[in-house]
Amino acid sequence: WLLDTYEYRRSFIREGNGKEVRHIWENLDGTRGLQHTRSLSLPGGLSDRLFDVWITWEKVLDDDGRQIYAIAYAPMEEYGGTRHVIPTLPKGLKPGTSRGINLIKTCTDNTCVWIRA
Repeated sequence: WLLDTYEYRRSFIREGNGKEVRHIWENLDGTRGLQHTRSLSLPGGLSDRLFDVWITWEKVLDDDGRQIYAIAYAPMEEYGGTRHVIPTLPKGLKPGTSRGINLIKTCTDNTCVWIRA
C-alpha cells in the first residue's frame, strides 16, 4: 500500500486552498515505519486539526495459512526515533490524535476481509 503516490499528491494540490498540510516520510530510521502529517478541515464550528501519526505494518500468517496484514497507527509522540517537524504551519490548526489497528486478511486472490479496531 502506498500513501504517497503521484496521483494522490496531485489531487491534494488541486483540491487544496493553500492552508492544507500533507507530508509523508517513509522508512523512519531504516524501518518500514512512516510518519504521516496531515491537516484536516472540519465542518461547522470545529477547529481545523493537524494529525501527526506514525504508521507501521507487519505481514503474518493465520492458522489456516492465509496472509494477514496488520497496519497500526499511533501519535508520533509514541515513536521513540526520528521525528520530522514542519517549520511553518498555517495558523489556527489544533493538534489531533488518531490511533488504531487495521487487519486485512486474504480470503482468495481477489477478496479480503478488512477489520478496523
